[in-house]
Amino acid sequence: LTYLDLGTNRLEASDSDSWEFLHALGNCSSLQKFSVGDNQLEGHIPNSIGNLSTNLQYLLLGGNKLSGIVPPSIGNLNLTWLALDFNNLTSPIDEWIGKLTDLVRLNLQENNFTGPIPPSIGNLNQLATLFLGANGFTGYIPPSLGNLQYLAKLDVSFNNLHGSIYT
Repeated sequence: LTYLDLGTNRLEASDSDSWEFLHALGNCSSLQKFSVGDNQLEGHIPNSIGNLSTNLQYLLLGGNKLSGIVPPSIGNLNLTWLALDFNNLTSPIDEWIGKLTDLVRLNLQENNFTGPIPPSIGNLNQLATLFLGANGFTGYIPPSLGNLQYLAKLDVSFNNLHGSIYT
C-alpha cells in the first residue's frame, strides 16, 4: 500500500480504541501518502503517528476535530506535506517542527497554536508554502523566515505577531 486517501467521509475516532486503524498502518512500510482530512476525528493525535512509514511524504489530517498537542513523534517522519489545518490543536509548535526538514508544504492555519513561531522553522529549506494564519501565535516574526529561498506562499494573518519579514 503506497497511497491511502480516506478524506471527506464520516470516519470517527474519539478514543484510543477507535484510533487502532492508525496503529495498524505502522506495518505499511511503503506508505507514501495518507489522508484522513475532512472527517469526524476527535481528540488527541496518537503518539504512534510517528511510527508510520519512513517513506511517508504526505500526511493530511486537516478539517477534523483534533485537539491537544501535536505529538513530538511527528518529527520522526520524512514528510514533504503536512496539513493539520482547521482543527483545535494547541500549544507551541517548537518541539517537532524543526525536524521536518523535507517539508515543502506546511498548513497549520485555523487552530489554537500559541507562543512564538520558532526560529527553527527557518531550517525547513525546501518550504514553498507556509500557512500559519488564524492561530494564537505571538511575538516577533522570526528573521529565519528569510532563509526560506523557495517560499512562495506565506500566511501569518490573524495572529498577534509583530516585526518585519526579512527576505
